[in-house]
Amino acid sequence: PWVQPDLSKGLESIIAPLYYAALLGLNTITRLLLNQGAEVNIRGGRYGNALHVASLKGHKQVVRMLLKAGADVDAQSGDYGNPLQAASYEGHELIVKMLLENKADVNAQGGKYGNALQSGSAAGHQAIVQLLLDNGADVNKQGGLYSNALNAAAAENHTATVRLLLKNSADVSRHDGQRKSVLHHATNSAYCSLGLVELLLSQSAPVNATDIDNMTPLHYSVKFSHKSIVGLLLDNGLSIDAPVHR
Repeated sequence: PWVQPDLSKGLESIIAPLYYAALLGLNTITRLLLNQGAEVNIRGGRYGNALHVASLKGHKQVVRMLLKAGADVDAQSGDYGNPLQAASYEGHELIVKMLLENKADVNAQGGKYGNALQSGSAAGHQAIVQLLLDNGADVNKQGGLYSNALNAAAAENHTATVRLLLKNSADVSRHDGQRKSVLHHATNSAYCSLGLVELLLSQSAPVNATDIDNMTPLHYSVKFSHKSIVGLLLDNGLSIDAPVHR
């Protein structure tokens, strides 16, 4: 039996058929819905709108149809903020290109990772990171989960992406709102590699910086039992007596 939809949460609680077609990559149905006058920018669903979810899932033909129908390429919605950030995180290079060709704002902010460059860097997609940089992405843009792209790549142990960002003038001396440096982000992980720390030290990353808890990179390295990294940090002048406030 038909049930009256609950309108108490507003129209966004009602998810349009176009969103589901985009989510599932249903090319023919997407085209049919658009030809029948479906609102291309209607909001609803976890990812906010049809273009966002199609970009996230990598449905190239659906993205192309939605853009041709006038989808707002910079619409803010969903977990990833905008379609460009979603496609960048999931590694859909062709869709990133399509969005940029349709004038997506490469530095638009919002969502979990703050911007597309941080999103692509967190996932370690070097080709996408390079593409975003080539299209004017601000390598030191602040915001999001890791504060900037360099921190994101370091925290996720993507050494090659860190190297690429440094080559494009990423600022190794910046600190986030918790006073964490890039070395804090790198060492605060069970997966941190010696090569990554060596790379950051070679670029003069601050060694003795303390975060909001008075923790240094050495403390995090000890916490995760990175013996070789502990030795490397000590060899590079990190104070063994830095206090920790619990």
